[in-house]
Amino acid sequence: MKKNYFRFGLTILALLLFHQNLQGQVQGGSQAGFYVDEKQRYFQRVDLPVYIRISTTPDGAGVPLSGTKVAEKEVSVEPIFLDGHGKHTFRHNDGLDPQNTYEYVIYGDGLSPNSNAIFETPYKYTKAGTRFYGRDLKVSLSTQDQMSGVEDLFFKVGSQGFESYQNAIDLSSEGENQIFYYAIDRVGNKEKEKVETFVIDTTPPESIYNVVGITEAGVISLSTKIYLEVTDNIVGTAQTLYRFDEQEWRNYRPESVLPLQVLKDGNHTLQFYSTDHLKNTEEVQFFSFYLDRTAPIMSADVLGDRFIVGDQVYFSGRTKLKLTAVDNKSGVKQTWYSIDNGEFQQYDQPFYLPSKSGLHTIRYFAEDNAGNEGVEGSTSARFDEYKHNVSAVYVDLTGPRLSFKYEGKTFQKGNMTFISAKTNIRLSATDSESGLQKITYKPVGEGAEVDYSSPFTINQSGRQELEIIGYDNVNNRNLIKTEFSVDADPPSLFYHFSTVPIEGDAYPSYSKIFLGAQDGQTDCQTIYYSINGEPKKAYQGTISGFKKNNSYTILIEVEDQLGNKSEQEIIFRTTDF
Repeated sequence: MKKNYFRFGLTILALLLFHQNLQGQVQGGSQAGFYVDEKQRYFQRVDLPVYIRISTTPDGAGVPLSGTKVAEKEVSVEPIFLDGHGKHTFRHNDGLDPQNTYEYVIYGDGLSPNSNAIFETPYKYTKAGTRFYGRDLKVSLSTQDQMSGVEDLFFKVGSQGFESYQNAIDLSSEGENQIFYYAIDRVGNKEKEKVETFVIDTTPPESIYNVVGITEAGVISLSTKIYLEVTDNIVGTAQTLYRFDEQEWRNYRPESVLPLQVLKDGNHTLQFYSTDHLKNTEEVQFFSFYLDRTAPIMSADVLGDRFIVGDQVYFSGRTKLKLTAVDNKSGVKQTWYSIDNGEFQQYDQPFYLPSKSGLHTIRYFAEDNAGNEGVEGSTSARFDEYKHNVSAVYVDLTGPRLSFKYEGKTFQKGNMTFISAKTNIRLSATDSESGLQKITYKPVGEGAEVDYSSPFTINQSGRQELEIIGYDNVNNRNLIKTEFSVDADPPSLFYHFSTVPIEGDAYPSYSKIFLGAQDGQTDCQTIYYSINGEPKKAYQGTISGFKKNNSYTILIEVEDQLGNKSEQEIIFRTTDF
């Protein structure tokens, strides 16, 4: 580390630094910009100036030491600036006794403290770069400084105000948390504020059972399907365990049906619970039932459009739901259903699903004729008893959103867009519910729709009107129209000479040729010509400069605004004048 040395000899006066006049007073601090420790070492923030005072007594107030600028006569009190972080020394050599050499040290502190946070809990988990912590979380802060030492360490949680750190921070607020902290040393170097972002989850998962085929008083059959659904809104579920009666605990595989075949007729209890990735464990849940192998069997069949994406089933507004109950012993007495937690009503024929977009819940149950006839009384009692016999359906009533664009040359004339026979028409569509099935198109007024797979062109000139149709995966349909004009015809070319021919195709060499072009739909863009195979030139208003007694072939090319081209040849010869 670089050091600054100043040497000068004094025989009567004593060199005093400013801090030596502060004995018995407050020894600096971050506000003052300096600090004197118990060993009387002087630390100063490296960017502050140093002034020297000189006195004949140790406790004298001292006089500022003036300096004279080299090569100038001006005398003024000027500070010394330290040239960097580290130890800086003023040295006094005694001229009478060379052994009496003293060093006066300034420790220039130019580095801020460095702080760290330590998260203390056995319950931790990382997912996609996010840190999750469970219960009993304590956050300890530590800091260190290389020179003058740490004066204070500050922290705040979330939007609270900063406070001095004393003890480990207890945190239990669920969701995303932030801790901000920084330290300041004894001469005022402040650390850049640090932040720790993390998520706390102390809530265990919630597990529920779903039963398809349950009957009165918790009686089920072998055709009944029982499966578990688990939700954990923050860190996610790590494990779900279940058992029947006093069997061994087993891992539950999501979306699987629990095995009833291993159970005998009679009363049974299903026990289950879930644990998340932070060891938050749910209390054991119970479902008691009676297994009757002759109980009615129920199913829900869809009549109409449906589409399955992952765990979600989508239906259209044209879809009906058919309920079927079968009992192989006494026969089915009645079937009941409820839509979106409404009153239960008796089922007699397939019914339409609700005509409102979104998720809907259909609850249903059946009563048989052999004592498993269901709960007597109100429909609300039935609802409470059979609330786990559920089908969740998503009704999609809207078709896709459609759009189109032209890829290639276009020309706008008033409200009409002109395209060429080479211009691609690209169609696109999106559907945020059941998803896009397909896009079709057809000319307005024609019957057959064409399935769209890639951008296409239209070769027939003239005004065109297209219908663009989108279908989602439950056959909801949407339609837009677009009108445009196709220009597939090249421009017309014409020319004339500035003189009449002498005879046949012979013209005077001083003749000039004038070119012209006309387009019926858009406009001519460029005219080029080539004389006797030479490179093409842009037509500038006239062609001239022919030599005497030569033969000429001029190739003329014109292109309109949409890239349609036409060509023509002029063949002639020149005379000897």
